[in-house]
Amino acid sequence: MSRFTVRGFAGGLLSGLGHNPVVAVRDFAGDAHWDPAGPQRASLRLRIRATALAVRNDINDKDRREMERVMREEVLETDKYPEIAFESTSASANPKWPRGH
Repeated sequence: MSRFTVRGFAGGLLSGLGHNPVVAVRDFAGDAHWDPAGPQRASLRLRIRATALAVRNDINDKDRREMERVMREEVLETDKYPEIAFESTSASANPKWPRGH
C-alpha cells in the first residue's frame, strides 16, 4: 500500500480552525510517465477516493475530527464528488537537483 501527504495552508472554511492541514492520501490509483530525454513529455494522472483523506497534524482528536468533517462535508462535498481526479498539464526538470537522488 502506498500513501503520500499533501500540506495545505488554512484559508476559507478551514482558516477558523487555525491549522495548516497535513493530509494523508490513503486510497489512490494512477500512473506517472517520465522521459529523461524529454522531461516536458512527463505526465501524472491520479484518482483519489475523497473520503480516504485523513488529517495528520499533531492536534487533539476533537480538532482532527472537526477538520476532517469540514474538509469532507463543506469543502470537498464527498457525498456529491466521491473521487478527486488530477492530470498534469505540464512538467519540467530542475537541473540543479543533485545527480543520483
